[in-house]
Amino acid sequence: MIFLAIVLKILAIIGLFGLTIFIHELGHFLAAIWSGMVVEVFSIGFGPAIWQKKVRGVTLKIAWIPLGGYVSIPQLDPAAMSTIQKDSKDGSSVQVTEQDLPAVSVWKKIFVSVAGATGNVLLAIVFAWIIYCSPSVVTEEGNTVIGSVEEGSAAYAEGIRPGHEIVEVNGERVRTWTEYVVECVLAASGSNKVSVTVAIDGEEQEMLLPTVDVGDGIFMLDGVQKSALCAVGGIQEGSPAEKSGIEAGDVIESFNGVPVRSGGHLVELVGARRDESSAIVIQRKGDVLALQITPRLDEETQRTLIGVQFGEVHSFPWMQFKRPSAQIRHDATQIVRMLRALSNRKQMGNASKGLAGPPRIMVFLWFSIQAGLLNAIGFIRFLNINLAILNLLPLPVLDGGHIVFAVYEGVTRRKPNAKFVNALINIFVVLLVGAMLFLSGRDLFAIPKLFRSWNQTEAQQAQPEPEEQQATPEPEDQQTDEER
Repeated sequence: MIFLAIVLKILAIIGLFGLTIFIHELGHFLAAIWSGMVVEVFSIGFGPAIWQKKVRGVTLKIAWIPLGGYVSIPQLDPAAMSTIQKDSKDGSSVQVTEQDLPAVSVWKKIFVSVAGATGNVLLAIVFAWIIYCSPSVVTEEGNTVIGSVEEGSAAYAEGIRPGHEIVEVNGERVRTWTEYVVECVLAASGSNKVSVTVAIDGEEQEMLLPTVDVGDGIFMLDGVQKSALCAVGGIQEGSPAEKSGIEAGDVIESFNGVPVRSGGHLVELVGARRDESSAIVIQRKGDVLALQITPRLDEETQRTLIGVQFGEVHSFPWMQFKRPSAQIRHDATQIVRMLRALSNRKQMGNASKGLAGPPRIMVFLWFSIQAGLLNAIGFIRFLNINLAILNLLPLPVLDGGHIVFAVYEGVTRRKPNAKFVNALINIFVVLLVGAMLFLSGRDLFAIPKLFRSWNQTEAQQAQPEPEEQQATPEPEDQQTDEER
């Protein structure tokens, strides 16, 4: 059964990732057919064909290297991809030249070039609506509310408390905890301090606070944890929680009239109410219940407790929002912020560490499937928006490069030199393949650490922590590299 489950998950990875590539190339294909262009090859993957068939003059094939795909359209790209791709079984190159085909307008070339990214965006929108329509998906709509602050930390000394909200990091506005983490990572350049603006009682205050490495090169404010649902994983027998009627699976919303921001925050609130009857509001399967509970001193730990064990609430970066528009906007914002960082001399070094190659993307997809099909759909939605934006960058070999060539043709009224275009695209093909190989090699060293981190989180979920302990970092923080 375990082997079958693994096989099914591998097939799901191949299917979801393949769907992303297929939709992108299908967009180009349909736009080219509608525009009256000649399409020679529709390929999923690169290299020799696993399977191929010629239908109405178009060679359909699935190739061995599943790192992308292409549609060979001589009128759009007469000198480059149509000749460097080996499309037949004997390895012969495409012989058709642009001179043999009808002329195509500039606008049709731009339309076909944009169609691939459009396909990815449409698929992302469909997935966003699937998530929105699923009643089982519960999100906190993304926020930067602080859940707990360690006493003795610099943040605590500055007056930061649970419920306060991080507004800016180094002058960059942040709307989600993921954005906060990204800005902290990008700011980590030789200094262990970061400028943070925090909303305290409605007033924004700027302060310089130290950061610490929480693992994998992720820097965050020392002693500050995010706000999170306070889920009950278990109840101690004979405890105040059991007597009050709290059950495993409940979510504690408030204690003694104060909204509970995290497990650590609940510990703090409970500690101040020893032997005092207190109101506790919980959510149970959609219903809100108001109960009474009296915290007691635990003789073994000498701490005031109510006897609950915390469960873990997964909060992947791509599952922070419920509304479709918010999902798509967050995905786009993250990749645009990454591109901005890569173009910034001070931030490009840290930003480049967050780039993921195909192996790490597959690992993240595996983690997403482990957390559930809807979570995997959320990740693929995020991946499709990333692919759409990256493909429209004005670089040769990408769709954006074809758009640049078409615009040049429209402005100058003459086509770019075919040999120059061919040379330029071949150079960027080599650079792109080299970058993929470099990222893939780096990923192979990072993957064992990612699996250890994931397995540790899973083990902690299987054995919920006593309430006096801090909750472990959520997968959102562990997945920051891909989110970026």
